[in-house]
Amino acid sequence: MLNTMSLFAKAKHCIQGNLGDELNDFLRESGAEPCDDFEQSTNQVKLPILASRESYRFAWEGVKPGETDVVQRNGKLLQFVAHFPYRKKLWMCKFGKHWQELTDSLESQLGPGHRMEVAGKTGIHFRHQDLMVLLSSYKSGRQSIIEIKIARERFCY
Repeated sequence: MLNTMSLFAKAKHCIQGNLGDELNDFLRESGAEPCDDFEQSTNQVKLPILASRESYRFAWEGVKPGETDVVQRNGKLLQFVAHFPYRKKLWMCKFGKHWQELTDSLESQLGPGHRMEVAGKTGIHFRHQDLMVLLSSYKSGRQSIIEIKIARERFCY
């Protein structure tokens, strides 16, 4: 079972070091299973030219499975996205705790972030050297989602 902090730390390390195979191995060793139907993003997303996307579903502290999306091009790890879903009635208890833990951890590692709201998503954007991180939250149907995007230089989508 993965937790939000270990997943973030490993993804950050792998993106900084361009270690795509290491990230995929970590996900599989943690019990994540490859999946084709990534629920939180659409198949219509335009990826950079020659980029590929691998999606995984994994068990974590929440009730529903979490999902990740790993985008690579020519062996270079471009972006990692993770979604942590919560049932809406758990929104204030577990969600609030995890949101605060992630925010505190990111601010201690990357410095203060820029708070923003875009398309119904509340988020905090961090930039550290060539690493970009976006922590956001939003509602989708009967659940609430925490989303973490980590990318080098710029986000793919």
